Parts: sequence; structure tokens; C-alpha cells
Amino acid sequence: MESESVRLGIRHYARSGDFGVTLMKIGVHVWIVAAASLVASGNGAFATTIDADAYYAGSIPVASGTGLNGLYYGQPATAGNVADDTYVASNSPVATFLSTGIDYPTGVTGSSYADTNTLANFLSPDAGSLSVPSAGSNTLGNQLITFTGYIALQAGTTTLQLGVDDGGYVNIGGVGFGSPGTIIDNDGDHAYAIVQGSVTVTNAGLYPIYIDYHEDGGNTGLSFQYGTGDVVPASVLYPSAPVPEPASMILLGIGGLSMLWFGRGRRWINPRCFRAS
Repeated sequence: MESESVRLGIRHYARSGDFGVTLMKIGVHVWIVAAASLVASGNGAFATTIDADAYYAGSIPVASGTGLNGLYYGQPATAGNVADDTYVASNSPVATFLSTGIDYPTGVTGSSYADTNTLANFLSPDAGSLSVPSAGSNTLGNQLITFTGYIALQAGTTTLQLGVDDGGYVNIGGVGFGSPGTIIDNDGDHAYAIVQGSVTVTNAGLYPIYIDYHEDGGNTGLSFQYGTGDVVPASVLYPSAPVPEPASMILLGIGGLSMLWFGRGRRWINPRCFRAS
């Protein structure tokens, strides 16, 4: 059920210790959803709701996660979320790596530094997993990086936030800026800014996640955190979903064992016992 149609835009800026908030009320959309919902606020001025159960990828594994897939696209000079998606759709990454925690540059959470630094310095210590080591010598200006994989979510509501300079977005359940599941829109070409989004699911488990990040020029920084400000750890992030054993294979295995046991049992029976006298 949708109430009076309105849009709510919230923009957060934080630069050089200065924090300003611009709130422009154009309207509000209200949805009632039983299964699951995603609510976001940010530079894109939108709210969205999806049935998250449709993206449920399985139960949370016993083994801890190791991080997300990082895809480095070099320096395509993109400057926005839509432009990023267009470029990614028709180009292959220059290099890939394992991101053990989206908190770059490492050691300066919630900050940014000059994009004249190298990719290896920015990603350290994850730079050691670059599929093309020479890409680590590239500087950070005009770069584009995406992150893919799965995030372990507990039943209930989880608040996430993306701090970025210059821009990016977070999508749960799919790929594509503005598609259902885009819970954080931190688009633009701006100084380090944090935008929050909340995800509510009915089932604890793994859910697909896609994070976009672009740097245009000047300083740069990136951090994916819980609403508390703690960096989302690698232990709840998975580069791929564990493949469950198909039910048919399990049934076949049980059937095979039963046949072996039955065959073994027949060897204990003397067929002559059943001959007619």
C-alpha cells in the first residue's frame, strides 16, 4: 500500500572536518512489506523496497568468509554510477584481487588521501592478490573498482554505510545502479561522504552484494561499514556462495548404500531353504 507520493532526499557531506547536512523534502513513499525490505537514503534521494527472500543464496556457512572479489577497471575516466555501469557492461577488468575488508587506504578509516598514490599502496595488504601485479603501480586518478560476492546477514535489520570520495553505491541482491536492491546511493564527485542504508531480511543467510566505487580526481578514500562505524569484516563476506550438494545426489547415495546392504544381506540367506519339499 502506497501513501502520499513524495521523495525524500538527504545528502551528507564531510570534508576537512566540516560537516554539513542538506535536507530537501519533496515527498515520501511508504510501503508495507511483510517478507523483507530495503530502505536507503543518500545523494540519489530515493527509497526502495524489494523482496530480499528472492535473493537468498543459502544458509551461512560454518567456515568464516574471506572477503569479496575486487575488480579493477583501470582509469576509464568515468564520473558517476550510471557511467560506471555502462563501462563495466562492455569492458573486462584490468586486474582482480581479493578484498579482505573494504577500508582503503588501509589504516585511515573515514578519510582520504591524494590520488597520486599507487593502487598497491591504496589496497595494501590486498595488493598482494592482484592478478596483474604491474597494475599496482598505476596511480588512483579516474579509477573504477567494483566488488562482488555475498554478505552474511542475520534475520532482522542491519544498517550499512558507504564512505567514499568521490562516489559509488551498494546493491543487495543484484547489479545495476537504481535497480531493486540499491540500498546506498553515494553518487557524485565529492569529498569523503558517508551515506547509510538499512536492509531487513526474514531469513539469516547469504545475500548477493555489489559495490561500486569511482574516483575522478583529487583525494580519494573508500570504506564499507556497519552503521556503528565498524568496517564490515571479511568473516561475513564471501567471494562466492558455497555450492550445496544436490538433493538428487544425496538420494542416489542413500539408495546405493541401501542396495549394497541388501545385497550383502542376501548372501547370508541359503536359497535352498525356500525349495519346496
